[in-house]
Amino acid sequence: MGIKRAAALSGVSRTAHYDWMKADRRYRECFERAREMIADRAEAEVWRRAFRGVDMPLHWRGEITGWYKAYSDALAVFAVRALKPEVYRRTDPDFEIGGPTSIEITIKKEGEEEARSLTAVSMATHDPSVSSAYASSAPPPGGVS
Repeated sequence: MGIKRAAALSGVSRTAHYDWMKADRRYRECFERAREMIADRAEAEVWRRAFRGVDMPLHWRGEITGWYKAYSDALAVFAVRALKPEVYRRTDPDFEIGGPTSIEITIKKEGEEEARSLTAVSMATHDPSVSSAYASSAPPPGGVS
């Protein structure tokens, strides 16, 4: 829950929280302790889902017929990176996952003489203002295909 939602539930203005954070040491300490408690619970949930797994139902014809254990590989990766950043974090500035990659798909409906070409290009970029994917029926800007 964010500050805005907490303010609405408590009937206290959102700006009051920020004023108290600046002016009241005890309020600030209590708030930080509450954040730590939430972070601890979230961390425990990450660990549970990544390494102990979650029981998931098996359905058949609308009925639960069994259960299986599901694990989160993504959460496991984040947990291990946090525990051993020197081994699992990508900190090398020269590390790049590849250049532009593309795929061209030709679509031709039955009975049509001309096929329509669809090109999709993915370019690695560190600039968030640049789109990471491009798709059109024409080659992308710059002629890369």
